[in-house]
Amino acid sequence: MATLKEAILVHPGGRYCILLLIGLIYGLVLPGTLAVRPWWAYFTLAVIALVPLGLFINNRRTVHLFGLLVIAALMAGVYLADNMQESASEQVIRISNELTQAVSKADYATIEKHLASDYKWHNLNKAGMMNRVKTSLLPSESRSCSISSAKVKEPEGSPKLTVEGNLSANGRYGSEEGFFTGTIELKYQQQSDGTYKLVGTRVAWFNGNEVSIPTR
Repeated sequence: MATLKEAILVHPGGRYCILLLIGLIYGLVLPGTLAVRPWWAYFTLAVIALVPLGLFINNRRTVHLFGLLVIAALMAGVYLADNMQESASEQVIRISNELTQAVSKADYATIEKHLASDYKWHNLNKAGMMNRVKTSLLPSESRSCSISSAKVKEPEGSPKLTVEGNLSANGRYGSEEGFFTGTIELKYQQQSDGTYKLVGTRVAWFNGNEVSIPTR
């Protein structure tokens, strides 16, 4: 057994297989880190690739080409993990866009889905906010709402994330009708299932006043 272990460690092909195994285990155990820091993984693998590349240039042994193939396979794995997974920052940005689209379409189900059970805005809880939404945003009326230049304030992976962006809206909103521009803060809290939901909102037009959805 010891002889086999030594043979694996001494032979370059064995070491490359160990590298592949480590990469696979890391990807299975900590897949979220690949979505958060893919460029760090690419850089690390690129630096490691210099070793088999230099050895192949030096002695022309084909086993080092296998090492390069292993590293290329690991880079492909990082690419797939990055594209198949959604980081926390990407999730809250996506939810923010879904919420503004839901406001435009008066999609009550989507709005309710993304509000946390402890959501608060002024004196409104989740139930009060949904009642305000249903009485102010009517499907029969035309409106649009969008966020531009959205960015996440808190560090990646924090249980509390805030999305800031420029808000533009036009059309009918309760008793108000017209074109509106300002800023918005959407505060998210991570839930027990790992997803983020909206717990608070701040909207300010250019005069700096905070506003709420007006009633009819």
